[in-house]
Amino acid sequence: MVINLQNQSTSKISLSSRQMKGRFNSYKDKYKKTHTLSLATGFGLTPEDRQTGIQTIEQKLDSLCPHYQAMHELMGNKAFVNPLYKVNAQKDVETTNSSDSDNSDNPDDSDNSDNSDNSDNSDNSDNSDNSDNSDSSKGKDDSDNGKGKDSDIGELVR
Repeated sequence: MVINLQNQSTSKISLSSRQMKGRFNSYKDKYKKTHTLSLATGFGLTPEDRQTGIQTIEQKLDSLCPHYQAMHELMGNKAFVNPLYKVNAQKDVETTNSSDSDNSDNPDDSDNSDNSDNSDNSDNSDNSDNSDNSDSSKGKDDSDNGKGKDSDIGELVR
């Protein structure tokens, strides 16, 4: 990309990729500061601005940040936040909905079906206890890593 830009440039500015990144970051920082100032209460033209020849807000923004309007078109709708983690909200909604619907359709969760099953099969109740232990041991293994069954809903994605 750098070589392509250097070949297309009419001014033949020779920048390394590191220098280009540094310039972009400095322009981005100037834009962030200027944009934050523009949103602040009381931002406007001061007598000092008028003395320097600045007559409009756009001129003031351009004096604080070169090419402010062009950069605002590129970055105006983007948040200036670098999150540590991102959560897939769609995955969470689907997981929550499927677990809620599974619980309502599951006959093991209703009190009447549990009583009838336990009274008919006393030997199976021991097996159900073992199956519960195997499920809980899976949860314990996951909790050692900091991820239990309940935390799967809010699992963080990098």
